[in-house]
Parts: sequence; structure tokens; C-alpha cells
Amino acid sequence: MTDQPTPETVTTGAHNDALLRLHITTAERDDARADVARLRAALELIAVPMRPDGSYNRDRGACGSIARGALASLT
Repeated sequence: MTDQPTPETVTTGAHNDALLRLHITTAERDDARADVARLRAALELIAVPMRPDGSYNRDRGACGSIARGALASLT
């Protein structure tokens, strides 16, 4: 037996709060994964390397628009 609390023995206090914070639903997990995928896609578009002529495929305004759209999807 360990000194670690189990769900059966923890009813109050910090350990209970920690357990509640760790519990997420499948839908919440899927939403979080979708958020990460949207942010990753935005960063990949923004991070495209410089073209041989020294210019980029997207200007600063377009990158800002992509970033704002990705961040807005989080709320």
C-alpha cells in the first residue's frame, strides 16, 4: 500500500481539487486537440520559409489575420 490518495479515500482538500482538475471529458479532449491542430496549421502557414527572391508568400497583414483567426477559435 502506498501513501498516495486514491479516489476512494480522498473526499476533501487539495488532492480532491487536483483530481477534479485532471478530469476532462472526451469531448473536451477532442476540442483541445482540434484547437492545437488549428494553431499548428496557422503556425505552419506563417512559418513558410523565404522564397529564393528574398520575399515571403504572405505579408505581415495576412500572417496577422491567420494568427487572429486561430486565436479566435480558442474562445
